[in-house]
Amino acid sequence: MTKSRMNINETAKKFMSSNDKDEKKERSLNKQSDPKSKKSRPFIKDGGYTQRAYYITDEQYTDIKLLAVYRDTDTSSIVREALKEYIKNNKNELRK
Repeated sequence: MTKSRMNINETAKKFMSSNDKDEKKERSLNKQSDPKSKKSRPFIKDGGYTQRAYYITDEQYTDIKLLAVYRDTDTSSIVREALKEYIKNNKNELRK
């Protein structure tokens, strides 16, 4: 006899009523408006940095993490330094 697989979507629908979803959404909205719950990263804000997303390979990510540990710094510093050098070395392309 084979076991039937549980349908996760159907189970979730039965488990959560629409009222539960509304309550969670309301809590989420209240949490966002509460200044105490606001997430902040003052070291980024004070440094004048903004968060951006770029795609890198898993190998590049691993290398950046290892280099950051070796240098006792964070990955953002490593990436900023690398970009600064890259832009400095390729500045003539920007002037065309």
